[in-house]
Order: sequence, then structure tokens, then C-alpha cells
Amino acid sequence: MVHKVGDAANVKILGMSFRLDPDKTDPLLRLQLEVNVQGTYTALLKFSHALETANNMVLEREFSIAPGTAGILSLRMGADIYLTP
Repeated sequence: MVHKVGDAANVKILGMSFRLDPDKTDPLLRLQLEVNVQGTYTALLKFSHALETANNMVLEREFSIAPGTAGILSLRMGADIYLTP
């Protein structure tokens, strides 16, 4: 899902990591996502919006943008994806 959204938004995914939350008391499983991408401001906005409005339940919890060169920015995002067990 993240790669499809990244391709559609025209951003470059630099790194991505996942971690399944071990707490199984909730009816949904929480998969923590950390992703680093590069792109123009418009592309980063499109990427973020597409993740937030995806068919899966995604909650963006951390978001930081750093300046780059030639109009390219870096985005670091932390998000939680909720899955049914």
C-alpha cells in the first residue's frame, strides 16, 4: 500500500520500517509505520493525503519536513495502521 501511494504521488521512498504492537487486548492490531520519503511539497502533500484517506485505517502521528536542494523536501512520518486480527 505504501509503495503504491508513493508511486502515485511521485515521491521517492528512502526507507520504511514496521513494528507490530504486541498488546493484543484491543480488537484491532496496531502496525506502527515509520517512513522517509523525498519529493516536492505538492508530491509530499499528495502522499500524506493518500495515506490518510486510504481504505485501511491509517492514523498519522508524527510528521516532519526538512528542506533539501532544488525544491526537493524530505518527509519523515510515523503512522499507525490498524488491522483486523
